[in-house]
Amino acid sequence: MTAMEYKIEASKEDLDKRGIRHDDLLVQPGQEAEDKWYLVGDWKPPKVGEPVRGKSYYLGQLRLRVRIDDCEKKCKELGINYGDVDDVIAASQLKSSNPVQARYNELADRIKAKEAELGIKSGGLFG
Repeated sequence: MTAMEYKIEASKEDLDKRGIRHDDLLVQPGQEAEDKWYLVGDWKPPKVGEPVRGKSYYLGQLRLRVRIDDCEKKCKELGINYGDVDDVIAASQLKSSNPVQARYNELADRIKAKEAELGIKSGGLFG
């Protein structure tokens, strides 16, 4: 098992413990792409159960979901309302190509603002 595969498995186990879905990042039945003659080298389209995009993107999305869960827990701890985050992102003039990353950024910004308001020096977002 490579280091990346180990990290992917560890992140998946962490998400499973937290009850967070991650199967939407994998190819589902009916989504398979057919192998084309023009695909260069040993590249093959992903099969059912494999990441839709590359392994590094998959790992990044798994880790991002863990961080979002951590942010939501921190928001609850600090009494921050985050129910409107998706609406704020949708109304934003800055359109993100990655709405999951935008959600994390908005939550992190709210936590930093609340910590500054309360005078909390956390040494980092969760340090």
